[in-house]
Amino acid sequence: AISEGFAAAAAEASVATQCSAVPGDARPNGACEAATGQCTCRDYDDHTFVAPSTDALPDELGFATCSARIDFMPPAQKTQHWDNARLAPGAWSFYRFNLSDADYQVVVTLSKDAILGGYGRLYLRHETLPDRQWGHYDLPEEYVSSTDMTQEVVITKGDAAFIPGTWYVGVSASSGKSSKYGLTVQKYDCPRNCSDRGTCVVSANGTHSCACDAGPTGPYLLEDCSEEFTALQYQAAEGAYAVNGTLQSADYDYFMLPEMDLRESRRQIELVLSAKYERDDPPYYWEPERPVLLLMHGAGRSDFPSITNYTFKVVMEVASTDYSIELCASQMKLGAGLWQAAVYNPVRMTPMRYWVGFKKKGVCPSATEGECSDHGVCHQDSMDPDFATCKCAEGYTAADCNFRTCAEGSFITVPGTGGTYQTCYRVCHDGKHRPAGCDKVACDPPSRPASEGTRCVVDECAKDEQYLDAADGYSCTKRCAPAPGDRDPSGPRKLSPTCDTSTFRCPEGFTRFGAGDLMGCVVTGCDNATLVQVPAPQRTIAGGACFAVCKCDYDLNGVAWDGGDVTGKATDMLTPGVPLVYRAGAMCAAVYEHGVCDMVGCASGFVEGSAQTCVAMGSPEAMGRGGGGGGGGRKKSNGRYAVHVFKVLGALVMVVCLTTLAVGGGYVLYQRYQDGGGGGGGGG
Repeated sequence: AISEGFAAAAAEASVATQCSAVPGDARPNGACEAATGQCTCRDYDDHTFVAPSTDALPDELGFATCSARIDFMPPAQKTQHWDNARLAPGAWSFYRFNLSDADYQVVVTLSKDAILGGYGRLYLRHETLPDRQWGHYDLPEEYVSSTDMTQEVVITKGDAAFIPGTWYVGVSASSGKSSKYGLTVQKYDCPRNCSDRGTCVVSANGTHSCACDAGPTGPYLLEDCSEEFTALQYQAAEGAYAVNGTLQSADYDYFMLPEMDLRESRRQIELVLSAKYERDDPPYYWEPERPVLLLMHGAGRSDFPSITNYTFKVVMEVASTDYSIELCASQMKLGAGLWQAAVYNPVRMTPMRYWVGFKKKGVCPSATEGECSDHGVCHQDSMDPDFATCKCAEGYTAADCNFRTCAEGSFITVPGTGGTYQTCYRVCHDGKHRPAGCDKVACDPPSRPASEGTRCVVDECAKDEQYLDAADGYSCTKRCAPAPGDRDPSGPRKLSPTCDTSTFRCPEGFTRFGAGDLMGCVVTGCDNATLVQVPAPQRTIAGGACFAVCKCDYDLNGVAWDGGDVTGKATDMLTPGVPLVYRAGAMCAAVYEHGVCDMVGCASGFVEGSAQTCVAMGSPEAMGRGGGGGGGGRKKSNGRYAVHVFKVLGALVMVVCLTTLAVGGGYVLYQRYQDGGGGGGGGG
């Protein structure tokens, strides 16, 4: 019983192997006909293992053993995906779709797994199954390498290959390797469904087109909106727009050139489009096709160059070599159109690396061989609005900087800088005017010229003013002069708010004290350090008169001229520039004490005698005092007074210290001396 069971199992396995049937599969590939020894393949609603015709097919396709499967795409369906399909080495899988006159485009795409994709390859054939043999498939028309990870076939209405009917897609795993892949069949009403970057437009006349959307670098390009402009980045160091990229085989990259405004089109600007490439050409290429640089002038940004449609074309014959197309600014502005560029790699299967740059070269006008007539610099930054124009040196003007800004010695009026009452003029020197101030002014009343005629000023006063203080009775002169901070002696005159100290006068009955701008007055019976004649009843001198010195109590301690600083407390009460009239009481007096004169005055015809007397000229005593010059001399006794007079009133020190002085009373004054050792000597 056991041996019979093993035999039955072995027989069943043999049949399954021969017709690719799996035990227990509800939908087997096929079954073995015992009578004929051949496989009968099964047919299902969404797939079949039956060959589409009775024509002899290569055994490698697998239909003889029911190992080949044909999957169906439902007729009403627009998109069909078969994901994660697997093929054994040398095996085939097939797919079927219908193409009708109502269809516009079918795109069949084979996408292989990045690791397990192997050498799977795509074939299409109308009405029957394709195989690898030349002429046994309709598409692709050109060679496709089995190493390509993505393979695609496009059938579009109007193409020679667009034949309605049943189409078969075959995928083969060749070169002894299995293949994992996905297959997609898509039907579109517009080219590639506008790549989901635009709107499909089907017109009444039956044309199918895309209205492409705008992308980040401009409108999307090509009939299916699949391409876009490659952005040229501004390189500040080079002053150019440039980009590096990699271009696949038989492919384009497109570039949108910056627009040229009207102002730039009128300047001397050269525009240079440059490119170079590197490519690892296979060694079996004797003369490979060379890449090209294309430039096209179009009506808008949707116009782009191609190998058959361009305005300018340069073939890049040698790798790593710069090639360029040059235009002038007026060509760039030609009409209302725009310029687009492209790089094209014509070689199949070999990508290339490229560099593309676009640069504006400014040429500034010049009347000499130098730049800007040697009187300026040329703006070379293409991002600068003043690109390709001269920046003239100070004193020069015109587009080429060849003319002086102004005629030497000429004047211009500068509105708004002269002030209320003046008109400002600036003279041209070395081709330029001063940036500020005035060289000359014209003054309108009530102003007058100042600063050697370079400005106008308005005086607040015409002359000095004599001032009398109504409250305190002192007087002075207030000067009409420029302000102390004005360095210009001809500046605007203003009346000083303070007195000129040299003109300060105390009221009657007062005497001045203080120095400099310290001005004070005190109540007096006499002026400090002046001589007051002692009345005759108090002291009578024959041929002369007795005088006492007026002394003041400046330190307000009640002791007249007691040796203290004559600038003491009373001076401390003063404020610079502010007069003070102090009315506390009589503070000054000429003191005559003990019959001693501070000075003796002798009348005409008399000279000083001894013991504060006057003697007649020619008398023996007078002769004795004037002769000889010997004797013990005379010693000063009132030096203290002289010192105080010097401190208080420097001008009067001469009155005290001189031996003789003519005074208004007709006396010659003599100092008081004490007897010293020795006589003789000339009288002072």
